[in-house]
Amino acid sequence: MAAPSGTGTNDVQSDYCNDFLQFNDILKQMRDIDDKIIYELNNTIPTKYFAKDLNIHDQCKSFYEQLDQSHRQRRSMISRCVTEASAHVNERKKEQQSDRDNVTLLKNLRKEQKKLHLVQQQVNIEEVIRDRTIKAYYERCRNAYKPPLDEPPVV
Repeated sequence: MAAPSGTGTNDVQSDYCNDFLQFNDILKQMRDIDDKIIYELNNTIPTKYFAKDLNIHDQCKSFYEQLDQSHRQRRSMISRCVTEASAHVNERKKEQQSDRDNVTLLKNLRKEQKKLHLVQQQVNIEEVIRDRTIKAYYERCRNAYKPPLDEPPVV
């Protein structure tokens, strides 16, 4: 759920944005809370019988804040990588336009376009994951905690 270690430096950010497999691995780690949403909800919010002594409002609020933080971190990471991949595509287009007969430049352009497309797909995947997670959250916490309406959508 936490951001990748060392994301404070541009070098590390560039590394995971330039290496799609590493980017996917980091996203997979960050999506762990979403993948285990039912398990986490069962551990965090017990059934009514066992919830007599617990403040379910606080439990749901805390869990929502964890989900929200995770979604925001992933959205930020994906956006940063989309921006970086777009910049690389634009650079390759300029290079390729200056020397249209160079096959290597054309291959590099296609490679960067493919990487951009793969990263952009993560935006849609993230939306589906978020929707599934929020639906499961609301099924268990809708009566105990409702997030503030003034908060922007998570994804």
